[in-house]
Amino acid sequence: MNWNDILRKEQITILHAVPSLLAVMEDSISSLRLVNAGGEACTPQVLAKWSKPGMQFYNSYGPTETTVTATIGPLNAGDPIIIGQPLPNYNLAVVDKALNILPYGEEGELIITGPGVASGYVKLPQLTQQKFVPKPSSWTAMPGNMIYRTGDAAVINKDGSVDLHGRFDDQIKLRGYRIELGEIETRLNAITGVASAAVAVKQDGNGQDQLVGYVVMNGLNCIEENLFRIELAKTLPSYMVPGTIMVIDEMPRMPSGKINRKALPVPGSFTVINNPQNMIDLNAPAADRILAVLRGIFPNKEIDPSMDFFDDLGGHSLLAAGFVSQLRRDANLPGASLKDIYLNRPLSKLIGVWESQPAVKPKSKRDYKRVPLPTYLLCWLAQTISLLLIYGLFAFQVFIPYLGYYYIDQETGNVAYSIITSLVLFSFIPPIFTVISIGAKWLVIGKMKEGNYPLWGSYYFRWWFVKTIQRLLPAQFLNGTPLYPLYLQLLGMKIAPNAQISDFSFGAEDLITIGADVSLSSQTNLNNAFVEDGLLKLRRITLGDHAYIGSSAIISGDSHVKAWGELQDLSFLPPPAKLLRRVKFGEEVPQYLKKRKILPTCRSRWRYQLLPGENISCYLFYV
Repeated sequence: MNWNDILRKEQITILHAVPSLLAVMEDSISSLRLVNAGGEACTPQVLAKWSKPGMQFYNSYGPTETTVTATIGPLNAGDPIIIGQPLPNYNLAVVDKALNILPYGEEGELIITGPGVASGYVKLPQLTQQKFVPKPSSWTAMPGNMIYRTGDAAVINKDGSVDLHGRFDDQIKLRGYRIELGEIETRLNAITGVASAAVAVKQDGNGQDQLVGYVVMNGLNCIEENLFRIELAKTLPSYMVPGTIMVIDEMPRMPSGKINRKALPVPGSFTVINNPQNMIDLNAPAADRILAVLRGIFPNKEIDPSMDFFDDLGGHSLLAAGFVSQLRRDANLPGASLKDIYLNRPLSKLIGVWESQPAVKPKSKRDYKRVPLPTYLLCWLAQTISLLLIYGLFAFQVFIPYLGYYYIDQETGNVAYSIITSLVLFSFIPPIFTVISIGAKWLVIGKMKEGNYPLWGSYYFRWWFVKTIQRLLPAQFLNGTPLYPLYLQLLGMKIAPNAQISDFSFGAEDLITIGADVSLSSQTNLNNAFVEDGLLKLRRITLGDHAYIGSSAIISGDSHVKAWGELQDLSFLPPPAKLLRRVKFGEEVPQYLKKRKILPTCRSRWRYQLLPGENISCYLFYV
């Protein structure tokens, strides 16, 4: 499953991603309403792709040294690419080499102050001294004691927005990685036959930034790019190996003698715009369709199935993601996955895997239960009237103590008696709300039953009313006392007397069973009431004896944690599943599990095999 499928399945509404990833993602995800680009420079192509009606687009900026995001600003189609204005507690200025603050509109180095600025780099005192500088005493109007020199060339406009103009040094950020161009140039210059080398970032035909290497050779007019990349890969990480290496006659120079990277030529292949829909024959064999998409991604390159996507073609993770996305969208290969590209190398093996995949049946259309307009309006009216009652009860906790204070003050004139009276009356409010919460539950909805109920229908309204009344009681103050399990039992939840429970959220209390000696950590969510396909769905959840549920874990309805089962912090148990007991790595799988599908909590699916996890153990559940 790729990112596009995940966004659709989970109905994601807010997306934060780097622009180079946004450029290869599909923009037809209807649930998205806000996109925040950050981590690298945004491009006009990305802005034009994602800034459309019904979608808010933000561009953010912030180095890791200042605790990431420091500025953010909204952008619309056609706007100049700016990084917005500083977030609260961040202060920005543009300075010259002598750290003199420059006026609006003048280009200089962007500096940042504020509580988010780090103290320096670990075990790098020279770099720390260069980048983290004490604030000059004359900067009285700028808060903070330390400034961070970003190395970014910037202009602050009169409206306070910031416009980035690149970097002053050779460090660039590409696909989320910080890359020193000088280090790549040093490795290129070390290759036999290279007289001079330079590396620059150029945009391809799709507006994506790509690393390009330029070499001047001693007596050679052409080179084998693959051999150069293989040589560079021996000493550089893959994200620092240029995807294209060009031979040029001489390096363009500035008057100072330095290489003028901006004047380096754009490779001819970068001028080709990839439009795979115009070149793919959907009736052709799968191998031909795959190669057609590859030729669009790597134009003007001879592609042979014996080549490797990364080592020979110069591919990287984002190109791989775009490759898979195009195959699924334009080449009728919905089974293609990013994992296949990494596991099956060279291309011939990858093509064989995708050719052997069974045809993927189209997913059946989900049956959405549309609600009649009169039903919706009737529920809306009932909820509006109910809110008046709920707001009145909410005001009750303020109004009654005030009346008591006012009455005693008027009768006795004694302020101390008046205060004591108001405090006593206030202390009676939580017990009264507890009785109201329990009484409303049994009078309005009674015992909740497992099933599907129409959205905005009578049962939905009664469920909503009961859950809203329960919010009036600050139940978090009951945590750690015998009163909290008693309160939940009176609501209908089945809880063993010796269960250890902290604050947790739930949807349908009658459908939850908590066994003996269960340990339920804080901020867990027993999510057994949810709305899906126009229906309110109530499901059972059972926690077996001695089970442990970690902090902020989520358990979906139709789940059963068996005795001694363990769900770690920040974990999610999807429906329908049963979490088995904790099994140590190397322990024989019990015989009664041999015929079931076993799924470790890691992402890969293995059959009858336990994988080592944290504390040399793994946790199993079956579906």
